[in-house]
Amino acid sequence: FTSGNFTNISGGTHTIASGVFAAGSAASPSITFTGDLNTGIYSPGADQVAISTGGSGRLFVDASGNVGIGASPAGQLHVNGQDIYLTSNGTLNDNRIRFSKFNFTGDSTGAAIGYTYGVANTQESGSLVFR
Repeated sequence: FTSGNFTNISGGTHTIASGVFAAGSAASPSITFTGDLNTGIYSPGADQVAISTGGSGRLFVDASGNVGIGASPAGQLHVNGQDIYLTSNGTLNDNRIRFSKFNFTGDSTGAAIGYTYGVANTQESGSLVFR
């Protein structure tokens, strides 16, 4: 491969050992799909990769391996959005979502150091708040 030389590949299945792509952008990713040119894979900066749909960045991985959903990651896993759904496809006894936090300093709400909150096998809904 020589920089600046391009080959169009179409039809059938092709195996490519390596390739170099332009960085692209959320609105115009470098790797796209026929008929959907604003959805694909691009690089928002050095040592970063992202996926866009509908011309907007949706999933980001930075140089440290941190993952951001809806935003550039500010930690190992950063989810930016109003609603977050966690579900399980497991058996009845595996249907649980657990939240744990250790070395938490208690406050007037009665939170304790090293608490675990779990919801298992219920049809209840409500709010879960960490302070």
